[in-house]
Amino acid sequence: SINVAHRIFELGVEKIILNSALHNNIKLAKEISLTYGEQSVVASVDVRNSLFGKKKLYFKSGSKKNKLNILEYCNQLEENGVGEIIINNIDNEGTFNGYDIELISEISQNVSIPVIALGGASNVEDFLNVIKEGYASAVAASSMFVYKNNNPESILINYPNQTDLKSKLYNKLYD
Repeated sequence: SINVAHRIFELGVEKIILNSALHNNIKLAKEISLTYGEQSVVASVDVRNSLFGKKKLYFKSGSKKNKLNILEYCNQLEENGVGEIIINNIDNEGTFNGYDIELISEISQNVSIPVIALGGASNVEDFLNVIKEGYASAVAASSMFVYKNNNPESILINYPNQTDLKSKLYNKLYD
């Protein structure tokens, strides 16, 4: 609700990410963006493949299907004040098979707001590929950084070092 968003922004948070709330009330994005600016409203869009391989829109942590067309929904998000869209192919999460470049590219070419890729990264080269080939404005990743074993107290977080990022990503993007 706008009241919950207000309380979050009062804490000093710069952006709010919405998913299921927008499936129930897409106008909430407009309401929030009119008060806090479009740059503060991010929509998280979950997608997964149907039995027939067609990409479908989901919400409620991937448990509920939305009948809207993915591109139409992303356009509606933009029209309603969303400043960025995170696209997550749920089927790619944790697979280390790379981002869904085709999906990211299709959405990026149909909206004028930044699109962030999520789901499937295994290395820094995957970041580069989705930015160059998929037109993503940014990337998000988690599984490639977090390693767990059977001991819940034993979690290793490993980020690429600055030298790797510079040589494998920055230099190739800005040459």
